Amino acid sequence: MALVFMTLRGLMALALPYYVGKAIAGIKDGVSSEVVQHYVLMLILFATGTAVAQFWMRWLFIRSSRNFEERLRNRIFEHLSRLSFTYFNKSRTGDIMSRLTADVEAVRMGVGPGVMHMFQTGAMAIGAVLFMLVSYWQLTLWTLVPMALMFLMIRRTMPRLHAASLRVQRKLADLSSLAQESFSGSRVVKAFAREEYEVKRFRLESKSYIDASMEMAMTRGRMHVYIELISGLVAVALLYFGGKGVIRGTFSLDHFIAFFGYFTMLVWPMIAIGWTLALFERASVAMDRLEGVLAQDPEITDGDVIVEKLTGDWRINSLHFRHEGAITDTLIDISFEIPRGSSLAIIGPTGCGKSTLMQILGRLLDPPNDTVFQDNVDIRDLKLGDLRRSIAMVPQETFLFSDTLAANIAFGNDQDSGDQKAIEEAAESAQVREAIDSFEYGFDQLIGERGTTLSGGQKQRVAIARALIHQAPTLILDDCLSAIDTRTEEKILERLRKTSDQTTIIVAHRITSVMHCDQIIVLKDGRIIEKGRHEDLVAAGGWYASTLRRQLLKQEIEAA
Repeated sequence: MALVFMTLRGLMALALPYYVGKAIAGIKDGVSSEVVQHYVLMLILFATGTAVAQFWMRWLFIRSSRNFEERLRNRIFEHLSRLSFTYFNKSRTGDIMSRLTADVEAVRMGVGPGVMHMFQTGAMAIGAVLFMLVSYWQLTLWTLVPMALMFLMIRRTMPRLHAASLRVQRKLADLSSLAQESFSGSRVVKAFAREEYEVKRFRLESKSYIDASMEMAMTRGRMHVYIELISGLVAVALLYFGGKGVIRGTFSLDHFIAFFGYFTMLVWPMIAIGWTLALFERASVAMDRLEGVLAQDPEITDGDVIVEKLTGDWRINSLHFRHEGAITDTLIDISFEIPRGSSLAIIGPTGCGKSTLMQILGRLLDPPNDTVFQDNVDIRDLKLGDLRRSIAMVPQETFLFSDTLAANIAFGNDQDSGDQKAIEEAAESAQVREAIDSFEYGFDQLIGERGTTLSGGQKQRVAIARALIHQAPTLILDDCLSAIDTRTEEKILERLRKTSDQTTIIVAHRITSVMHCDQIIVLKDGRIIEKGRHEDLVAAGGWYASTLRRQLLKQEIEAA
């Protein structure tokens, strides 16, 4: 439909110079007022029709480009959400945001206004040239020669414009990354009184972006100078030679006026084509960056085994795992079983691989084949959605959304996010209900980004409530009790033991937190060095027993 209205607009616009020439020549020749009025009426009709057609042409083209923008942005976001941690570890958040915003907008400008103006100016140029050839073909050829030279100059400028556009897009990504990091780390910046340093960094990066933008503007400016200079010189030559033809009688006045009108129509496409080609260059650069994202394949993909319901019966068999870029294994020959409904504690010094093991269970990191099983099915063969929905995980790094407390807790409930009773019960189990009630708006209290308005312990308890409301067969608490006092921690774990029939896996540093678990594993340097119940490990007198004695002694000293 946009192309139809574009065609109508072009045809009606091409009629305007013809009737302008007829009207002026008629006035000069002294024709009747009725004839002049007829020409003026036709001009009004065609001008009105041109305006109406242009409105619908632009509305349809822009609407289509906005729909394209929406689909493209959703596609990029959906693809990003499926990528593995490895991609995000290598990419800056600001750069990803720049691709989702500025790059998508640049592509939209290319496929929307860019395509619209390309078709429109192309149609106008063809129509104008045809009318000019019919009116005076010799003068038309002399007019087109400098136009062809101008087009060659534009083509020579395009590679420099492409390179300049690429630099601008990269500088914008750098600027976005710097701003995102500075705002995310605002507490650190203020704690060290480094505001001026951050402002200086931002100014330097902003100036670098402006310099790149000015370089691109200068390149575009030189291109427009070529167009304006050559078209102006051609207009002067046309007036001179065409005017002489009218004076000598070899060229009628109405034809010359129409001819000059069609030439001015030809100048605008030449000017517009420079702007349009610049849009295409930016869109090309932006699309290359977006295709770079789309070309990234998820490292962790779906299996093809569908299990109606997973139950949380786990088995790990001779698991070895090495992080990308590491020279040694993080986990070495890990083997154990977790029967359905039982509890397992994993303890050990910092950096021994506890969190890595927890991430492997949910395939946030991918284990080797035939090493990790749930319900006797290799987790690599399971659908990712089925596997991850079977696990309620509270990660070591607590993350809360900039939303209400109720929404953050309900995020874990994929059945009914508005179940207030379930939200309150989860908050009570996580021992955070009293803290929530102390806020002015209770569960409707808005919290800052990443939960910055909450204390560390409150954030951890809200995250635990979010996992509890999920009601998955397996509950993983990955060292998420570190900011909670011992008494509150005991209440949470006691509540879990009494009310939960989930398979529970707890990663902790405080042995007193996990001594009641059915099974305890001690990791050190990526290996299992001790395994058994609390009483057995204490009797063995190894790392577990010595660490317990130190922790109990520390508690006694602090209590004194």
